[in-house]
Amino acid sequence: MVLRRSIPACLVACLLQLLAGGSIGSVAGSGAQETAADSGKPSDGRGDTRAHSQENQRMRLRLTVAASGCERHDKPVEVNLNLTQVRKQLGLQGTANDIPIRVEDVNAAGTVEDARVLFQFDRAKPSGAATTTSGTLVFLLKGNTPADGIRYFDVYFGPRSPEKAASKSASLVSLEDGGEYEGEPSFKIVTPTATCFYHKRGSGFASLVDKDGNDWISYHPKGGFEGDFRGIPNLAPADFHPGRGQGHRESEIVSSGPLKVTILSETQDGKWGCTWEIYPNCARMTLFKKGGEPYWILYEGTPGGRFDAETDFWVNSAGERFPAMPYTQKNVWHGRLPDPQWVYFGDTKLKRVLYFALHEPDDVVDEFWHRGSGGMTVFGFGRGPQKDGWRRMTTLPAHLTIGFAETDEFAQISRLVNSAYREVKVSVGQPEGPTRDK
Repeated sequence: MVLRRSIPACLVACLLQLLAGGSIGSVAGSGAQETAADSGKPSDGRGDTRAHSQENQRMRLRLTVAASGCERHDKPVEVNLNLTQVRKQLGLQGTANDIPIRVEDVNAAGTVEDARVLFQFDRAKPSGAATTTSGTLVFLLKGNTPADGIRYFDVYFGPRSPEKAASKSASLVSLEDGGEYEGEPSFKIVTPTATCFYHKRGSGFASLVDKDGNDWISYHPKGGFEGDFRGIPNLAPADFHPGRGQGHRESEIVSSGPLKVTILSETQDGKWGCTWEIYPNCARMTLFKKGGEPYWILYEGTPGGRFDAETDFWVNSAGERFPAMPYTQKNVWHGRLPDPQWVYFGDTKLKRVLYFALHEPDDVVDEFWHRGSGGMTVFGFGRGPQKDGWRRMTTLPAHLTIGFAETDEFAQISRLVNSAYREVKVSVGQPEGPTRDK
């Protein structure tokens, strides 16, 4: 069963703040620096053992995370929290200064198993006289969690206090200005599994480099199938495509922290908009608004660093393997993907694949073909025969998760894909406190 995911309430609030000229803050629990929009020093959520006065009294929430039928591996978990409301539940005076201070991995009895869980808190910066603090807590479900597993986390929060010096080494996702990359200003994002360049105007990925230096997109400003046709997500008719920035607003960073970077892209007319949330081991696109036309989402790139018709292949979620060679432009594959609708691409010379998981099921036609070695793969969710209506998808919101799997074995890939795109279930317990920080 494919689990549908709606746009997180906090992300909607963040987008509204940006569109209204407001700012967004990200509080890092790794000791990594906060965004410029957030005032004060960063919160080191991996353990502050110093005693303070009354301001050092912390409140606590117990979070219960259920794997929900899928084995999980280093799964990023997100939960929306209104800390001002929690304070009121405890009968305390409301404040806009509360932030998560520390997240602990505990067992059912409350015994601490990891007192320094990496986290970040993405908050919509209140404007004017607003006195509420709400946002999304992001933390890592570290290691392997069985499909029927349940994990417990204690979140301590309270007013901001002086913290230790920042330690950037804790970050698993880093963001920097990528400068002019293949003809366009870009963002550069580095994770443990990939380095990517995202065109600010084109609103698409021009490069996705694996740990061995292979670029699975290989966009260049010229060359057609050998250059400027390539990219992710190449979503039309919005033209979210590297190198095609005409008619787009410049993409913005919604939030950035040690576990996630969020990018917002929109067309100039405001009809189409998407976000990319980039995590340590995957990235998720959310198409949150669209014009009246149907659309497609494409992967046009170079599996393993170079498209090779003799060794490249793709596989669907039923385990059916399709060698690239037969499916030339004169023999295009069209069909409906089995449910769940995910696929992966690889090269027989590598033990690594790139997967694409469409969250919402549909019954429209998809497509695969190529123009020969040295060119690119052309795979389209919702791309049918042109004479019958080229673009087919209408779902809104729509979500796509992509990432590398460091194996070529189907069973392992299936577990990793399901872990990445299917949601866990998070329950928020009753607040306790205030309690003095340990």
